Amino acid sequence: MFKRYLIALLFFSFVFIKLFSASRSESLDFIFNNQTLGRTTITIKRSEWNKLCDNYRYFYKNENYVQAESYVYEKDGKTWTMNNVGFRLRGNTSRYVPQGIDNGNKQGQKNAQWSDFYYKYANRPNDDYRQSHFKVDFEEFCQKGEKQKMAGCLKGMALKRLDHSCGREIFCYDMFHKYGIWTAPRASHTRLIINILEDEGGKKVSKVDFGVYEMFEEVNSQSIKARLAGENKSPLAWTSSKGNLWKCTSALTDFSGEEMGVEDVRILFDEKGRPFDIVNKAYDLDLKTNKKKLQQAKAQLCSFIEELNALPKLSEDNSADAVNKIKAFYEKWFDVDFFLKTYAVNILFGMDDDYWGNKNNYYLYFDSGKNGSGKVYFIPFDYDNTLGCSISEGGFKQNPLDWGRGEDRPLMDRLISLPEYREKFKSYLRQVSAEDSFWNYEQCSSQFAYWAKLVGPYLNSPDLSYEGLGVKEFNDYTWRPSGYSIMQKNNNIFDATRKAIERNFSGKTLSLQQINNKKTEGIKVKIKFIPENAASREFYIDGLLASVIERDWSQSRAAYNFTSKNIMDAEWEYPFTKDGKEYQVFVKYYDKDFNLIETSPAIKVKARGGLGELSVSKDIEYSIENNVLTFQKAPLVKVGGLLRSKAPGYYRLDLNKAADWWWLSGNFLGPECQSLNLRDPNVIPANAGLQKGSQLIFNLYYEIPNEKNPGDKYRLSVINYEESRLKNICLDE
Repeated sequence: MFKRYLIALLFFSFVFIKLFSASRSESLDFIFNNQTLGRTTITIKRSEWNKLCDNYRYFYKNENYVQAESYVYEKDGKTWTMNNVGFRLRGNTSRYVPQGIDNGNKQGQKNAQWSDFYYKYANRPNDDYRQSHFKVDFEEFCQKGEKQKMAGCLKGMALKRLDHSCGREIFCYDMFHKYGIWTAPRASHTRLIINILEDEGGKKVSKVDFGVYEMFEEVNSQSIKARLAGENKSPLAWTSSKGNLWKCTSALTDFSGEEMGVEDVRILFDEKGRPFDIVNKAYDLDLKTNKKKLQQAKAQLCSFIEELNALPKLSEDNSADAVNKIKAFYEKWFDVDFFLKTYAVNILFGMDDDYWGNKNNYYLYFDSGKNGSGKVYFIPFDYDNTLGCSISEGGFKQNPLDWGRGEDRPLMDRLISLPEYREKFKSYLRQVSAEDSFWNYEQCSSQFAYWAKLVGPYLNSPDLSYEGLGVKEFNDYTWRPSGYSIMQKNNNIFDATRKAIERNFSGKTLSLQQINNKKTEGIKVKIKFIPENAASREFYIDGLLASVIERDWSQSRAAYNFTSKNIMDAEWEYPFTKDGKEYQVFVKYYDKDFNLIETSPAIKVKARGGLGELSVSKDIEYSIENNVLTFQKAPLVKVGGLLRSKAPGYYRLDLNKAADWWWLSGNFLGPECQSLNLRDPNVIPANAGLQKGSQLIFNLYYEIPNEKNPGDKYRLSVINYEESRLKNICLDE
């Protein structure tokens, strides 16, 4: 027993020494280790909690802090305690009051531009607790000169309710760091418990479990210090922590300077603590450091913007002088390669609520001051609307070279207008999206699966109302485009993103490549650039339909989103070939409404092994009398010249009457469309046929299920569409 206590004591002593001797960067890596679950406990008096909620109802955008008694964070055997901390709500369109009436009329969001969906609680008296976004400032109520920083490097913490995948933003920030983008914030999961002291003595406590939250590192002076050269291992790290940091929600175009300032959004109170007015000074460019030197910071930013907006457009002037001016600007202000790679990763996530897309969610840090490099650093921020959840349909489906959709975004537009930088950008996009990079289905889906297991038991709190907002269970889907998944292989967003990027860059469309190997028995090909909205796939060999995979016809068209995993499979094998023979192969894809999406170019492939070619008797005897199509003799199916007396398949007849398709399979067809349930192709009666009163175009196949892949069906064309037309088979009206 003593030995176990001694081991535990040594372990915690090691952790304690390690943490307090660690660099800021190492301490942050420990605190935001996203492979373990932390626990946050905030204790607050009922009077302060009610004030927090009342402030929201008075002016929902307010940034007034109330005082919490303590903030305690527990992580991997270590505990941090901060006393008398500032506590407030945060967020813009996603901000909600955490308890009581959500007064939509005073909230500021309820207007003609917003759906009633956002106001489930507006003007409804209730006492429910619900998830909101919170911000904690450890030094808000410190006396002048006092400091209170967690692990010596965090002045506060942001707490954000999760999305249904329980980690889009956490995943993106982590991926930024894996790709060497050290400017990005850190983030991880935490349980959140709020203890509300109901009386002055603190003996009566309402313990409210707020479920699981994301906690993330805010971009501020402390995060700037944590990324200084020496603290940060990157050779690109900035060299001064005294520079100007701007939070930006603008396109950096056409500025007069009035759009720059120090944000001040708060409620004013009288001497009795009653609200009487508001201050609502918000800026597109909000200075976060050196606030007392605003004019100097504005002069620096204005100079940067003026130079940027003065850059020529190569579409209007592609002279050598114009090229040199653009190149000189970026080499002066940026580490161009690092900036290009940062943006490549941004696009990988499908983030278009960003500078280039929605002129939003980024910081600019000017590494100025005595030891500064003079460079500007682009800092990515707010990545919850990613991985299929974006402001534009699909996000990643857009051309990465036109992410701004034609809007003027000079910082990126001028940069990639240079062929040299555009090729580098494309190279980085290919690099970060490559199958052997961090961006692959196996690794990424495993991470989300791990998080689902990690936080799952704590998501659904009995103390909360989840009507209209909040997350109480894990879901693996993404919002847009509908149906993509972070977990399901058949329609995973990681492969889809990679294919979309390559398709946009290469200019290539659907294509095939032979990939026969020693184990191949027949033909094996790989499909590249599979259409995203495919619902049916057809393979043709020597011009005849040989294999089909279709959507699940049991689903209605309205309910149908994406096909089974088989349709998106990148490889296809066909066994009914003659060893050594050369075949011509191409593939077609159709959407859910049966429209042809794309046909690949044909390629020649040589079979390796195989079961022998499928064939059918040459003389197929049929007639059309009195609007009845009749086969007098069953077509005989052979494999490699051998008669299949007990064939493993069945006949299938496809009919096309005007625009309506009819699929009749599993048997042959008798008079008046009656099914005879005959599986043996040698026992079809003489009068088997189909009666119709209009033009008839038909395709008759012998269909063999694929044992290895049940969704795939091999087909031997008995009478195909073109042959029918040549024979002028047409029934009278």
